[in-house]
Amino acid sequence: PRSSTTIESTPEVTVETVRRAPGAAPDPEVDDVADPTFAGTGDPRIDVVSYDVTVRSNPGDPAISGRVVIRLAALTAEPLESFTLDLNGPVVSSATVEGDPATTTRGDTATEIEIRPAEPLEPLEVVETVLTYSGQPATIYFDDLDEQVGWQPDDRGGWFTLGEPNGTATWVPVNSHPSDKARWTISLDTPTGVTGVSNGRLLERSEQGDRTVWRWGHDRPMATYLALVAVGDYELVTRPGPPGVTLTFAFPPSLPAASQEAFNSTESMIAFFESLFGPYPGSDGGALVVDTDLNVALETQTRPTFSNHWIASQVDALAHEIAHEWFGNSVTPATCTDLWLNEGFAT
Repeated sequence: PRSSTTIESTPEVTVETVRRAPGAAPDPEVDDVADPTFAGTGDPRIDVVSYDVTVRSNPGDPAISGRVVIRLAALTAEPLESFTLDLNGPVVSSATVEGDPATTTRGDTATEIEIRPAEPLEPLEVVETVLTYSGQPATIYFDDLDEQVGWQPDDRGGWFTLGEPNGTATWVPVNSHPSDKARWTISLDTPTGVTGVSNGRLLERSEQGDRTVWRWGHDRPMATYLALVAVGDYELVTRPGPPGVTLTFAFPPSLPAASQEAFNSTESMIAFFESLFGPYPGSDGGALVVDTDLNVALETQTRPTFSNHWIASQVDALAHEIAHEWFGNSVTPATCTDLWLNEGFAT
């Protein structure tokens, strides 16, 4: 429902703006998206254009530290004096908007922070917000999935995330509602010898002393609940998929060959779905297999998440998660009430 564009105001100056969705500008006093199924998340007064986040993590240590650069714009008709982001667990230590210090306080709930820039945000103009934060991600148990969501441990000392519906806010400040899709770049700062996995394609792996930074990027907008992080012992297997698509699989070294072979049908599944739905939406695919017992396989953009305990017998789940690249990832529900649409089509 929201989109971004670049408008040239003069030959010398380029002003980046966003467009409002059809309808009236949002109420400047309402700081939560009106979602009848999952209330209390997101801020309808802003549109996030992009996230560029770096998360520092160590196996066995539940605390993380991070820095995120968020490019966003106010959607209100008048200048916006403050806005909110969702963050559950870690604490923000510094904030700037357009390079000037901003104040941060807890919002209406313990899972929300309010950011007040030095100057109100001009409507529709994109500004850069930089937040530094640290602490232990909150533990969230989501009854409808019968599973913990958010940042959590695997069985070998590593960490991974399950984002749906609100788990991403446990490890990075976000506008946590599917109506606000944005472009993502995710960098994972790990001890050398530990692999960091995320959405899209591995853009860079840089050695910095006794640590490694894994920088991942994706070429399509993404809802916050589809963001993925895994930190631990993984083998990255990359191979060409159907024309224009690169597949990257992250397997724990202990994964049996038979379980790895279950993913050999990925190419034929994508080709079949392309014959039904149209071109694959993006240039990256694959999967993440986590070394732990999960009750679900989970849709995450470009790299769905599976448990190593049961993948060998769940090729049907692989087809379902790949179908989500069209239904849920490319076309995303406007509210959590609409999740039955992408789940129904994928089924």
